[in-house]
Amino acid sequence: MTPIAAAADGIIDTRRRPLIEAPAFHALREALSPARQHEFQFDKVSVSASFHHRTSGILPHETAFWSYDDWITKGALNDAQRAVLESDVLLRHPVRVIGPAGSGKTLLMQLLAIRYLRRAEQNQSECKFLYIVHNAAMAQTVSDRFRTLGAEDYFTNPIQNLKITTLAEFGRQVSGLTEAMVIDKDAQQTKLFQLTQVRDSLRKVLSENAEKVAASPLMSQVATNEDLFIVFAALIVTEISNAIKGRGLTDNEKGYVNAETPLSRLHGVLNTTERQIIFSCFKSYHAAVFEQFEMLDSDDIALTLAGRLRTPLWQLKRKKEAFDFICVDEAQLFNENERRIFPYLANGHASHTPIALALDDAQDLYAFSSAGLATLGIADVEDKNLPSNHRSTREIVDLAFFIIQQTTDLFSTDFPDFKSIEEAMVSSTHPLAAPPFIITCNDEQPSFGRFAVKQVQKLRASNVRQIAVVCHAETYWKEMLDAFTASGLPLHVLQQRGEKVAPDQPMVVLSRPAFVGGQEFDAVFAVGLEQGIVPPRIVDNVALASAVEQQVLREMYLVITRARYRYIALLNKGAIPNSILQAALTERKLSKSVVGAN
Repeated sequence: MTPIAAAADGIIDTRRRPLIEAPAFHALREALSPARQHEFQFDKVSVSASFHHRTSGILPHETAFWSYDDWITKGALNDAQRAVLESDVLLRHPVRVIGPAGSGKTLLMQLLAIRYLRRAEQNQSECKFLYIVHNAAMAQTVSDRFRTLGAEDYFTNPIQNLKITTLAEFGRQVSGLTEAMVIDKDAQQTKLFQLTQVRDSLRKVLSENAEKVAASPLMSQVATNEDLFIVFAALIVTEISNAIKGRGLTDNEKGYVNAETPLSRLHGVLNTTERQIIFSCFKSYHAAVFEQFEMLDSDDIALTLAGRLRTPLWQLKRKKEAFDFICVDEAQLFNENERRIFPYLANGHASHTPIALALDDAQDLYAFSSAGLATLGIADVEDKNLPSNHRSTREIVDLAFFIIQQTTDLFSTDFPDFKSIEEAMVSSTHPLAAPPFIITCNDEQPSFGRFAVKQVQKLRASNVRQIAVVCHAETYWKEMLDAFTASGLPLHVLQQRGEKVAPDQPMVVLSRPAFVGGQEFDAVFAVGLEQGIVPPRIVDNVALASAVEQQVLREMYLVITRARYRYIALLNKGAIPNSILQAALTERKLSKSVVGAN
């Protein structure tokens, strides 16, 4: 096709408008737009599937206030993004947009929404578009971005309407639940509350079952190792959601304890006694939330909504009340109970479920196995890969790839194709760029927190404007918070994922790994990646130790990919890097240095 395209370009008089661009041929162009990216390109003949390599080197803050038309016309979109946007594949199949951090998945979803809404407006037809995010902070951030893109009128237009919501809030409204009946309208706050209650319940169960704990080397470690306790409590939250509530075992302890087939990764590595402790923890948690507080958690809302949407009444009402198109941003943040709801939100006007899911399963920190999308009611999904990381230097991308390739789930269908990552947007010769490295605090430093502050101050003096300090170890969180609060630096503490951070303002951000997703910074400091701390040491349970290490690998990948120019791991006095960093040192993906008091 390449020689033929060149011959066609030589024949066509490009000073005249090609006939194919005439309005009468609009339908023909749409029908002929390919669903997959092709290797050839017409350079002069304008067709809707022509792609353009990104060579502009445009910085993120320069595009912060671009409109939809700016993105379409200024050549900043890469080939893969244009292929998804211009082929209109969502009109024919459900779409799963898969890409590593920094590949532009969220932007693409927003451009897709505006494209379909604009077309409906031009055709004077109805279009109801649902854009689902995980929490209220993300909903606000997405709404602000849509306003910048020029889509604000669609918020209130009843004919071409854009609805941005969390699944929890949508479920509460559809199910007729009052605010008093749910823990919090925001899913993120609800899940933080769940985690707190599970921790309280786990401490109670461990103290009340001393004999069972003593008989289990694992539970003995959980009871005495605070770092392991925190990690294990988070695993139990997911276990309650997926393995107990999701499988309808809330009143069937024997079904959970004695199940021969593993119900989850955690369930598969526990013995019968340990499963009994987990189920006792669930019962204590359920008694506190459901019976004492008389409230529903996020899984209760999802299950309630799913039950309502499966009724004949909804089948009748969905034709008018459901949506023509659905986008789910950060789909990896939704568990299986929540994902089962998505296909019921389409109005059924199309023969397929017109849904686009943007996800990077490498950012799913717990990576619990879940049913495929076809099993959940979303059949014939077409995958669209966004291979480019436009955020980071090549050295940072290489380190992130090295880390994530050690996960056991690397080759699942929902994982990005890391092997096809294109040239990074940021040049390694950029004045602010430096290869990733480790700094170890020595005995001359007054404290680890003060040491971290000093390293941040040095970078700020070098004109590095936006810096994140991400605390992987809960044991260091308070020390870091106190030190940076007292430092007088322009500090912003991230409390949940999706909070809006001004892209053009100098600041220092303090965060936990779970909250830093969706952000990007000039430099990232990682705290706590030390032997025996992260991941915590687990004795006599290789399977669980491996599962916890998988979580840490994903956390590290998520944090590393937030950095544009620099990634630095900070170690405390006398600490040594964890085995993951040690391997990266061996492979020369990062270097190591010791810093004195200066």
